Amino acid sequence: MVAMRVTVQDQELRDVLAGLSGRARNLRQPMDAIGAMIQASTDIRWEREIDPDGQPWTPLASSTVKRKAKLGKERMLQISTRLRSSITRKPYADRVDVGTNVAYAAAMQNGATIKRSPTLVRIYRKVSTKGGVTDFVRHAVTTRSGDSVLLPLFTKRSKANFMTRHLVQAYSIRIPARRFLGITPEDTQGGTDILRRHVLGDVQ
Repeated sequence: MVAMRVTVQDQELRDVLAGLSGRARNLRQPMDAIGAMIQASTDIRWEREIDPDGQPWTPLASSTVKRKAKLGKERMLQISTRLRSSITRKPYADRVDVGTNVAYAAAMQNGATIKRSPTLVRIYRKVSTKGGVTDFVRHAVTTRSGDSVLLPLFTKRSKANFMTRHLVQAYSIRIPARRFLGITPEDTQGGTDILRRHVLGDVQ
């Protein structure tokens, strides 16, 4: 077997190689720049409501659309700005972490099935009656016309004068995946360019 060794004698070239090695040893600065770039692209995807592959997020259920409309909200995953504004970055010497500490973020990102157990709930109402309280209680359940009027069907406990208990059966809620975190081909290319410029410095 033939062994071969190359020894660099040129001091200037050796200085350049040493500089490259030094800059490649701690990449915290370019990793921070890459993290900022990923944060920006994530925010753009949020605005466009698409995943890292460019596919539209799963549309909202009609019931959710109606509920959000009452709140004056139309955008997906944005009843509040908590999740969108929680995306942060933390750079290290060899990587950068981009993510969120919001508890429900994983369910929004990956999808989830939430199972609800049977629950006994209380419903509070405010009622005006023509008869006595005894007549009201007896006829409110049968909703006999003329005996009582619900004003309105639901109200706050502090304003209620009538309460009923109801059993809500077990049910499941399916949350589809709407991926907001991820790396696009543009992110990969941008990150490569940032690292190349950092390591090479002025050497081109």
